[in-house]
Amino acid sequence: MKLEKIEDVVNGGYDIFLTIGNISYGSYWSSPPKSIEHVGLEYVNGRYIKIKNEKQLKKFKELYKKLWIKEKHLHEESIEIIKKALLHYILDKTAEKNKGVITKEEFKNIYETVNEAMIEINN
Repeated sequence: MKLEKIEDVVNGGYDIFLTIGNISYGSYWSSPPKSIEHVGLEYVNGRYIKIKNEKQLKKFKELYKKLWIKEKHLHEESIEIIKKALLHYILDKTAEKNKGVITKEEFKNIYETVNEAMIEINN
């Protein structure tokens, strides 16, 4: 059993596919919750007919949770890469302007500015 999601960039939801063996079952989630711990067997079975018992439901919930954990991790990793690149770029430009010298105060100001910018991007 595996789950995959494909974002619907036009409508804003997700097609979430459950694959068991060689057969996939899809369901469109217009506003998928980040957690489905509260969801019961009847609801999931209504979306994915092959989820028929509590053992399968438990596995489905584990896979569903991993869909969003992976996305969050990749997002946080991307933000950190952008932050480092921006910081290096600004430090390089400041060093060029100052003939290779950056004061502690300039570094602190640059670092704080980059952090504030990344907070804005993350929100």
